[in-house]
Amino acid sequence: IKKSISSQEVLIEVKSLPTTNMPKNFTGLVGSHEFILSQASQKFLVNEPIEIKLEVKGNGLLETYAGPSIYTHHDLDDFDTKSEFVELPDSSAKKTFEYTYLGRGPLEIKPRVLELYHFNPDKEAYVLTKIPLAGLIIDGMAQKSRNQQTLPPLTSEKNNNSARSVFQNFTLLAPLFTGSSFSSLGQVSNIYKLL
Repeated sequence: IKKSISSQEVLIEVKSLPTTNMPKNFTGLVGSHEFILSQASQKFLVNEPIEIKLEVKGNGLLETYAGPSIYTHHDLDDFDTKSEFVELPDSSAKKTFEYTYLGRGPLEIKPRVLELYHFNPDKEAYVLTKIPLAGLIIDGMAQKSRNQQTLPPLTSEKNNNSARSVFQNFTLLAPLFTGSSFSSLGQVSNIYKLL
């Protein structure tokens, strides 16, 4: 037995987000949302990984939400942020972001508040969420390579004498070409010293 069931047409009104008062830090999320940020420590050494976790729960379109920037500094490398999306039984969802930073030199970032906005359709207003961020202190110095040497510049007459003293013990071997009259390296006589 086949039955056809139909219902009356349901009209859905789609409203545009108000653009006149749209805040700069609007996340693009519509609905009620909760932000939880966790950071194990605020003191690190140079080249030590800094891991930060942000959980966002709510009924908005979290699948496409990219997440906010947590820390920015010229001596702080920001690696690809990992994210995981999970649907919850109450028709909401949770998205977890795992940030990884690496300090390339000593720095200090003061504690601050990260301000994010989402849109509340019931109130038809943008709602502010304040997330406290701990400060970030990185101690130590960037290590130079063992093979890296600093030589004096060769830009002036004054520096030429010191450059000669650095290179006076180096010898240069002239290249051997095909058809050369020398048959072995023991017979090579054109070895020059850099003066």
